[in-house]
Amino acid sequence: MDGIVSGVVRDAYLKELGVNGWSDLTTHSPYSYLQEPYESRSPEALRQDYPQLYSGASGPTPRALAAASTPSGAFFYFLQPQLWEDIAAEPNGYFEASLDERVQGQHVKQLSRELKHQQFKAKSLEDIREEVQRMPILEARELCVFIGLLLARSVVPNKEKLANHWKTREEGAIPRGRFGRFMTRDRFMHISRNLHFSSNGDPRAATDRSRKLRPVVDALQDRFAAGYTPPAVMAFDHERLPSRSTFNLMRVYIKDKPHKWGTNLFMFFEVFCVKKERSGQRSSADQKSDPAAVVRNLKQVLGPTAPPNGEMRLVVMDRFYSSVPLSMQLLTVGFNSIGTVRTDRQGLSTKLIPKKLAGDKKKPPKIKRLGHVQPDRIVRRDKLTREQHEVACPRIVKDYQTYMDGVDVHDQLRLQRYSLQLCIKYKKNYKGLFLGLVDLAIIDSYIVFNAARAASNLLKTSYIEFLKQLHLELCQLRDEDWEGLIVDETFQATPLKDKNTVRIRRRSHTPILNDEWRRGNNNQGRKRRTRACTVCSLLKGAGTGRCGDSSSYVQKPMAWCVFLCEKKRHTLKGKLLSCFDIWHKSWRNGALAPAPQHGGKRTIRARAPAQHPAQGNDSDEDSRHESIVGNSRQQKRARRVVTD
Repeated sequence: MDGIVSGVVRDAYLKELGVNGWSDLTTHSPYSYLQEPYESRSPEALRQDYPQLYSGASGPTPRALAAASTPSGAFFYFLQPQLWEDIAAEPNGYFEASLDERVQGQHVKQLSRELKHQQFKAKSLEDIREEVQRMPILEARELCVFIGLLLARSVVPNKEKLANHWKTREEGAIPRGRFGRFMTRDRFMHISRNLHFSSNGDPRAATDRSRKLRPVVDALQDRFAAGYTPPAVMAFDHERLPSRSTFNLMRVYIKDKPHKWGTNLFMFFEVFCVKKERSGQRSSADQKSDPAAVVRNLKQVLGPTAPPNGEMRLVVMDRFYSSVPLSMQLLTVGFNSIGTVRTDRQGLSTKLIPKKLAGDKKKPPKIKRLGHVQPDRIVRRDKLTREQHEVACPRIVKDYQTYMDGVDVHDQLRLQRYSLQLCIKYKKNYKGLFLGLVDLAIIDSYIVFNAARAASNLLKTSYIEFLKQLHLELCQLRDEDWEGLIVDETFQATPLKDKNTVRIRRRSHTPILNDEWRRGNNNQGRKRRTRACTVCSLLKGAGTGRCGDSSSYVQKPMAWCVFLCEKKRHTLKGKLLSCFDIWHKSWRNGALAPAPQHGGKRTIRARAPAQHPAQGNDSDEDSRHESIVGNSRQQKRARRVVTD
């Protein structure tokens, strides 16, 4: 029994099970049954075949239905505004880190152009750097507009060239110049060029294959699980994010798929469940095999043990996963299973497998379905006449065909017509995979949006109508609209997910020591310069004294510095917290920062980070007695945070 629970079943036991562990075959004549009138199967009939089936609530959660009053509301429930804020922080740092390389690349291109066209004059490195630095920092609202424009491209594709969406010269009935009303071409290309989602210096990069998308994957995993309660019957299959890049460490090859190379994702009914990478763990069971993926993801969504009340769920899967040991293991954790199975699986009855004859070595194994063999019928379409006919079949076949169609519909929506991932091509594979994840979130948003309309006695909308309305709402976002979304509690993480989310984001916000210096006392040596703490300045009362100072700051997710002290000075909700924890946990990286307590308007200075001196060029006198100030680029990015 312990081996079955762990997924390790001995070969000798499976061979004995195949010989003596199955009952004799029973056959039914379908002709008398086909003469009877056709009756649709009631939901209670399914509970007779699978006793103790789960009968509780299922479908979108009340919180998800409340958010799905509009297409953008359903979209921001899964892809929360705070997630977009975190995503927008990384491209700004990536832009700064690769600035020298881009300036040098543009300079080389201009020199090559100058050789071909004598009338063209190449700019100096300083001029190119100054021109590149004029680009404003990326904001989360602009990322949403960027997604909205890609939605428009997926609905009305332009196969000729991406830049033609901004072309203003008319060419007959071809639409032109529409994208320029919402975003300039240079700004769109700047966002597309600088898309980045995690730091390259993350220590998890050595063990995590999906490190480039890990923040997005973790956030979507939590939101998908929080927004939908699994029903009694679930289909399990894998989804495919097309990717042919050899740098994609997660790509696999399946020859029978339209997109043969890609990354596999494990799916329950239309809800995405990511495959977790495990490093440093060894066991006798193969934790990366396909049957193990079923158990691992079921435990991730519904818990590691069976429900105490004995209720069970039904899992429908195809031959890619199903096996006799897997069905036995699922029973131990509270799941029935049906599906197709390959006849070369161990543990199957030897009576099901015909003896091999001469010349049968190259023939593919036949497929058998395990389950109830009571006669039933399904409607099939004849390939020649294209007419529908009733065909006799075992009842288990009808159950399989009924509940396995959801994944196929999901593929049609995401890969055959309107796909963000397929409407634009990237050299860097993680950018395309990110758009594939956004496609999954959009389809789940569509499902929840229609569920909310059905609950309000409204007609369901088609998928294309949903996409058109969503693209309008995303493209028309303004700064004041985004500020309202940030503070809206409907789009905040659920209480059960807050602790994990804060812990994940805390690792990316580490204090950085200020690299500005001043003269020491009596001109003896030097000391690190301190600045007023931002949290202390905002919480400073009318009768209190001087607020705290700090020599450390946090730069992410902004291009300017927020100085925070680590001393526990203030009490919020009965807990004594440091200013660092107040800024990140209670105020969500400053998005929920309150007005100053003493009333009136107050301007809190936001300083640009200090510029590190070049090695070998700084003198001892400069390093001791002169403060290091930011360069012109950083001075332009210095802002003022105004609080009422």
